[in-house]
Amino acid sequence: MRALFKHELRAYLNSPAAYAVTGLFLAISAVYYTLDNLRGRNVDLSALYSTMGTLFLFIVPIMTSRIIAEEKRSGVQMLLLTAPIKIEGIVAGKFFAILTLITLMLALTLLFPLFLLLFTPLHPLSLIGNYAGLLLLGASICAFGLFASSLTENQVIAAIISFVTLLLLLIMRPIGAAMGGNAAKALAFISPFSRCDEIARGIFSLQSVLYFLSFAFGFLFLTVYAVGEGRQKSGKNAYAALSIASILAIIVLVNLIAGLYPVKADLSAGRRYSVGGATKELLTELDRNITIYGLFDDGKGDADYIEVRELLEKYEKLSNKRVKVEYIDPDRDLNVIARLDPDNEYGLRKNDFFVTDNKNGIKLGYQNLFLMEYDVKTSAWFKTGSGAEKAFSGAIQTLAGSGGASAHTGDGYTLLSYGGETVLPQFGKTYSNLTLEVEESEIIPLEFYGFYLPAAKEFDAPPGSVVLAQSPGGKALAAAWETDGARYVLIGSGDFLSDAVKINHPANYPTNQYFQDSALEWVGAAATSVAVEVKDYRAGELQIPRYKANYIGFLTIIVAPFAIFLRGLIVWRRRRYL
Repeated sequence: MRALFKHELRAYLNSPAAYAVTGLFLAISAVYYTLDNLRGRNVDLSALYSTMGTLFLFIVPIMTSRIIAEEKRSGVQMLLLTAPIKIEGIVAGKFFAILTLITLMLALTLLFPLFLLLFTPLHPLSLIGNYAGLLLLGASICAFGLFASSLTENQVIAAIISFVTLLLLLIMRPIGAAMGGNAAKALAFISPFSRCDEIARGIFSLQSVLYFLSFAFGFLFLTVYAVGEGRQKSGKNAYAALSIASILAIIVLVNLIAGLYPVKADLSAGRRYSVGGATKELLTELDRNITIYGLFDDGKGDADYIEVRELLEKYEKLSNKRVKVEYIDPDRDLNVIARLDPDNEYGLRKNDFFVTDNKNGIKLGYQNLFLMEYDVKTSAWFKTGSGAEKAFSGAIQTLAGSGGASAHTGDGYTLLSYGGETVLPQFGKTYSNLTLEVEESEIIPLEFYGFYLPAAKEFDAPPGSVVLAQSPGGKALAAAWETDGARYVLIGSGDFLSDAVKINHPANYPTNQYFQDSALEWVGAAATSVAVEVKDYRAGELQIPRYKANYIGFLTIIVAPFAIFLRGLIVWRRRRYL
């Protein structure tokens, strides 16, 4: 096997095509790296590594198409089959030769983090996890490429079989997301690219490692059978078929068992996907049953909810089954929202989460689970971090404490409260269709530029309250205060929690809804809250002068790939004159 491995590797290193593919891979990766990291001043390399994994879809079929098909066409394979070497050794030698070339290609991309290290520290475990994941993905795809090459004598057909199949594996997740239900879970389970996405996020799981290894082993085993057909006697065909079926059954069984008992390591910077100590303490000491309803198809939900579902799986395990998570699609169960919220007290809608102890409940929408910032240039909101753990732990603590927040709508006002009673101020003049610009409050984290109060009424703010918005006359239109552990937010608008806002003022509804959710979150937290920090998705801004970013970009996009292309040209000219 060793001699064959050296021969195949030497053949690749003396092939102009190998240098062309390597240079193209490095050039495309360098363009993405320059735009997203250097010029975008982004320290996080996970998106780059995810892109590199997708590039394997195109380069591996090109590199593996000839490795067996060409030998079949030229008759060299018959010489190998008659040589004193096992078929397993033939396949293994070719596999490790192509895998070595993939490893060398990935080694060249170490230039990217090395250049960043000149300006900022990087998280080493995350880098190791990403490269290990890419290597495992490369091994799996190489094994399949060998199998595709063993099925035909035509290189082009082998490349097409490999590319089309890998493309189907790539799009299995979006197809599954469109289908929903168990089909989505099954397709995500099958696709190697979905496992690579998990590793790119910084989660290195034993389940994914076993999947990649079994994927590679399974197709190498099939390749051994396909290559060795010339040596098989007719009486052994049934035995070979039984062996294939048995091996594939064992592979599926191993992966199913690994899925039931997942072992994962959070290698991300700041342990972004781990549960904090405060949440663990809260869940282990929980003395009542809590049900968390996700009002969407868990296989069809928003892609951002993938990590939320993974977080809630940890809640179930840490709580000793005190916390139960259910996903119900309102499009399939039309009465689920009516059952959970018969009086429309919480205003539940599709894609919301509802945390309840079967007596009281707390609604958590997208705005509660993710940090959002408003881009003035594009007039759009974008996600900058996760507050999911803080939101769910806070909701569970509130329900385990004294019943949570309540919302009361009266004639011309809305009062959000947590326990206790208060005397409401008298209302004065009415201001219609008033849009307000609000500064960030110390009490309610208002991370947006403004909110809309239809028919907002001014009132005299209670002593000790914080005015969140005031009228042109200087009086309060929204205020918040605390009294003996009770929290209140008063809004001078009777329509604030009603559907009329969404119907009559759709353009202003999102910011109005975000203010409502933020206010309810603060009110529901009461005087105590779980000490959980929100998790910032931004790894940090790269402090690099623009001229240096352009210089490094020039090196990575032009110089490094050109050097590889030049080496390929030299090899091509040398072979031409041999």
